[in-house]
Amino acid sequence: MTISLPVPSDTAAAQRDALHATLVAAGDARVSAEKHLRQCEHTRHRVADAMERDLHPMTMDEAGRARLRADYAAATADVGAAQAALERARRIEQAAATLAAAIADDALPAARVTATAIADVIVMGRAVERPVRGRAARASARPARRAVQRRDIPPRSA
Repeated sequence: MTISLPVPSDTAAAQRDALHATLVAAGDARVSAEKHLRQCEHTRHRVADAMERDLHPMTMDEAGRARLRADYAAATADVGAAQAALERARRIEQAAATLAAAIADDALPAARVTATAIADVIVMGRAVERPVRGRAARASARPARRAVQRRDIPPRSA
């Protein structure tokens, strides 16, 4: 027995549009993450070359070497962050492709219904703009006073 849920054509069109936009955005995010990773790796390579060049003979003072070591550590951290961002972008792109395949698959009606429900959530998330409530938190102009604890007065219990 096949279960088919009626889907209005405007909802189906909105789902297709939202899914297509999600697939395109996920692909663009992956491409930009790959580009950023290559840039970070290139920066780290340049810093490593500068460290190697100035190693023999010692043409740099200790402060310069410390600066290069700090630059290399920062570049390595940037590469790690870029690799994590690329992996996340790949997972999002794979999830969007899986969702599109599940919606297109007629052999598994339960998967199609679930994928359609997820696509509805994507459509609703794109259609509803969430207003910001209240003001943004900001630091006070006055520093907070620290509580002074006196030894002769026991602390209050909650």
